[in-house]
Order: sequence, then structure tokens, then C-alpha cells
Amino acid sequence: MIDYPYIILMAFLLLNLMVAKKYPLYRSKLFYISCWVTFLFIALRAKSVGADTEDYVNFFTGMTKQYNSDQRELEPLLLIYNGILQRISRNGVFYLVMNTLCSLWPVYYIIKKYSFNPILSIILFFIWGLYGTYFVALRQILSISLILIGFILFQKNENKYLKWGYFLLFSVLAYFMHTTALPVSLIFICVFLWKEFSKKISVILIISSFLLGYILKDQFYMYIFSLIIQADISAIERISYYLDVDNSFDSMNIITLSLPTILALSFIKYVDHQQLNHDISKLYIIGCTLNNMFMFFAFAQRLSVALLLFSTIAVTWPIANSKARNYRLVLLGFVILFTIRFILGCINYDKYDLGRMHPYTFFFQ
Repeated sequence: MIDYPYIILMAFLLLNLMVAKKYPLYRSKLFYISCWVTFLFIALRAKSVGADTEDYVNFFTGMTKQYNSDQRELEPLLLIYNGILQRISRNGVFYLVMNTLCSLWPVYYIIKKYSFNPILSIILFFIWGLYGTYFVALRQILSISLILIGFILFQKNENKYLKWGYFLLFSVLAYFMHTTALPVSLIFICVFLWKEFSKKISVILIISSFLLGYILKDQFYMYIFSLIIQADISAIERISYYLDVDNSFDSMNIITLSLPTILALSFIKYVDHQQLNHDISKLYIIGCTLNNMFMFFAFAQRLSVALLLFSTIAVTWPIANSKARNYRLVLLGFVILFTIRFILGCINYDKYDLGRMHPYTFFFQ
């Protein structure tokens, strides 16, 4: 079984990347085309694509009275958001289109503004696996979009009271959309306050987190998860639920696991001091650190996706460095291997996988 739509999408994005490289004048137009195509690909999927999509759509359209078997109440801002959209239409396709628009717009904006190679950033969004969250976790991606809007306004405003006010406001809104926004927002705040990021500290974070996550995973996970399960905090109660249903990544080989770390170390080597201390670089390094620590815990990416989104931007920055030939080779190797991994995942896929990402179908099929 081959899931052709994903493969065709990837081929289209790679073609756009090559054309943009050969004809730089068309780079902006090709980026917008890539944005629209990926938007439509995610927005126009059938509700059967993505593990929780059908539950969200059925709840929105009124086919079910509750989101799923989880008896906990949904966050209040989601209910308000649903209520507003229901006044316009109760159509499931409309709901997915609006969710995708609201969640992807801040991502596209940040990529366009900060990425050295925006089309490559979109490709990385897919081959790094970040797109999966946008197919599954509908209220979490809305929460992430609110945090990203807060980030955008934080970066745009020079007035420190105004910029902090905006970010804290949107962080609170994000929390009322999905409670996991609390730890994510706190990480952003720590990054904003941490003014000086040295290369030495960055390297230590990346290497130590990889060793901790790969070698000492059993003892480390047992300790961390016991703390999470025992903690009586509403913001992480939904995390505890996923510990019971998690599928590990034990089948992933050492090359796949270590390549993001090698890329991060190469990035640290070839960026200058100013780039390293940009909030985007810091968020990338912290995101990579957390991902390393929980590399065998499938839900970790769901928690760190807001941070890992910045990796698709930051890793493009050293490309402009004329002395970074070795970095470009590392990045090229990463893109090739992870693209192959992405395509192989669309061939002979397990249609009973809990993620329900395959087969891809449009809503009208």
C-alpha cells in the first residue's frame, strides 16, 4: 500500500525548492504557492485522517454530545471558539478549514519573516514530523497559534511593558484553549529572560540531553513520569493520560535519533553570537534539548512542537555563511535521509496505527 498524496505533496515541495534556487526572483511566489498547497492539503482532509479529528468534528457538528470518552470538561476558550464558528456554519469541512487557517497563519508568518529559505522550512515542517500534530491535536494547535501570536507581538514591540503584556495575554488565552500551554509559555518566558546564550552552554545542553535520553532513558523516564503522574496540577493532567497510551520510538535507529543532534551542534558552530542569542535560536536549542531527553517518549513532540517549529527556521540561518560548507553538507544529508524516512513511512504503512495518518483522503472522496 502506498499513500500517494503525501508523496506527491513532498515531490511538489521539493520541486518548488529546486526552482526557487535556480530562479531566485520567483522565490516569494513559490513560497506562497507552497503555503496555499500545504494549507489546502491539511484543511481539506477527510475527518478520518488524524487520530482525534473525527472526534473534534463530530463534537462540533453535534453528532456527539461530548468530545470523546474522556469525561473531563473541555477548555472554555475552545467552547467559545466552537460557538462562534457554529453561528456561521456547523459543517465539518468548514470547521477543519478554519482550524487550519487559524493554526497555520502564525507559522507561515514567522517562517516568511525569519527563515533564510522559507520553502525549505515548510519541507522541514513535514519531514521533521511536526505536521502530525496539525492533523491530530486540533485544540492544541490552536493553543500553539495563540502562543505564536504572542511571540510575534513580543518581537514587534519595543516597549517592554507592551510586549510582555501581549505575550502574557495570549499565553493566558492559550491556556484556556489547551492546558498544556502553561509549561510551554513558561519555557518561552525563560528564553526571553535568558539574555546570554553561549556556544559552550548550548553544546553542553545538546550533548548531555542526548546522552540522558538515549543511555539513561529507563531510569530518567521512570523518575520524570512518576512526578508527572503524582502531581496534582490541572495543566498537566492531560499529559498523565497520554503516558498510559504512549507508543515508544524504540524501533528508531541510532542514525535517525542522532542526526537532529548532529545538525544542532553544527548549527551552534556556524552561527554568529548575535544569531545564537536570538530568541528563535534559543527556542530551537531548548526544543532540541527537550526532544533529546524524551526521544523515546512519543508524546514529547506533542509537548515541544511549539519550540521545534523554530528549528525549521533556525537551521536555515547558517546557509548564508560562506564558510559553512560543512554545515550545508550536514543539512543536506539531514534533508535527504529524513525525506526518505518520510516517503518510506507512506509505503506499506500500517492502516491500523493509532495516529490514523494513513491513508490520506480528501473530504469529498
